[in-house]
Amino acid sequence: TYKDNVHVDENYVKTLERYKKTSPSTWRVVGLGLWGQLEDLVHPNWRQRALPDSWDYQFFGLDFGYTNPSACVRIVVKDGAVWWDEIAYQSGLANADFIDLIKEQLKLDEIEGAEKEFWFGDHDPERIDQFEKSGFNVWPADKCQGSVMSGINLIKHFQLYITPRSGNLKKEISTYSFAKNRKGETLDEPAKFDDHGMDAGRMGIYSFHRNVHPLFNAVGEKKQEEKPKILITGRRKTISPY
Repeated sequence: TYKDNVHVDENYVKTLERYKKTSPSTWRVVGLGLWGQLEDLVHPNWRQRALPDSWDYQFFGLDFGYTNPSACVRIVVKDGAVWWDEIAYQSGLANADFIDLIKEQLKLDEIEGAEKEFWFGDHDPERIDQFEKSGFNVWPADKCQGSVMSGINLIKHFQLYITPRSGNLKKEISTYSFAKNRKGETLDEPAKFDDHGMDAGRMGIYSFHRNVHPLFNAVGEKKQEEKPKILITGRRKTISPY
C-alpha cells in the first residue's frame, strides 16, 4: 500500500486518507489494498479500444500541475463514441518541459497539424500564453458554474473508450468515483483524488461542446456544419457561451 512507499507525497497521503470518510469502498481498495468492488464510479461503462482510423472531431484537453501530474489528453469523437488517448502525464514538469513532452509525443504519433486543433487548458493565463507562443491554439477551458457535472453528464451520452497505451487514464478512471458526505450519502460531484487525466478529458469535451460545436449532433444524428462560437475580444481570446 501507500504506507510501504517511502517516497509518497504528503499531500497525496492526506487526500487519500480522506476516503476513509468520503468513500469507504474506495479506501478499502486504493488505501488498504484489499479486494473489493468500488461503488459509485463516475464512468463504470468505459471500455478499452484503439483509436479509429477516421473521426468526426479531434481536439485536446490540458490539466496543468507540478506536484500533481500535468496531463494532456487527445479526444476523438466518432459515431456516438468518444476516445481518450493519453499524450502526456507526468509530475514535476515546468511548463516548458510539459510543452516539449507533448511536442515529442505528437511527433512520435505523427499527428499532423495537431497544434492548430482546438486545445483547452485549465485557467492559468501565463501557462496558456506560453503554449500559444509555442504554436498551440489553446483556449481557457469552460469552467462555468456546474461545469463539472455538466461535463460528466455530457460524456455519459457517448460510449467512452480509452486507448490501450493510456495507462494513467485507465488507472484513474478505475477509481474515479462520486464523493460521499459524512452520513455516507452520495454527492452529485466526483471525489477530488487522482483525477488529472479525468479533468483534462472532461474539460476538453465540455469546452468543445459548449463553445465550438454541439456534440449532440454526433450522437446518432447527422453532423451539421456550424461556425465556431469562440471569439477574439480585444487582446485576449475569450470563449463566447451560447
